[in-house]
Amino acid sequence: MKVYYSEAHRKHDPPFEVFDGGLRVPYFETPDRMDRILSALQQTDWAEVVEPQDFGPHLPPLPAGLRPVGRVAGQVHDVRGRVVLDP
Repeated sequence: MKVYYSEAHRKHDPPFEVFDGGLRVPYFETPDRMDRILSALQQTDWAEVVEPQDFGPHLPPLPAGLRPVGRVAGQVHDVRGRVVLDP
C-alpha cells in the first residue's frame, strides 16, 4: 500500500484542538505520533512510503454542466472551446 508522506506534514502541529463544545485538549495528531506510525510502516513489507507529487495549483470546481477538455496557460475550456476559468 502506498502511504503518501512529506516533511511538510510536520508543519501541522497546533497547540490544541477543541473538543466537546469548547474544551481545549492537547492535539492528538502530533509529529511524534507521526514518527511512530512511519517507523512502524517502514518495518513492514506491504507499505511503501512515497513523497506526494506536485500537480500545480488546485482549480475550483467548474459550473454545473461544464467539463474541462483542455487547458491553455492555466485557462480551462469547455467542450465548445470557450474559456470557463481564467485564473
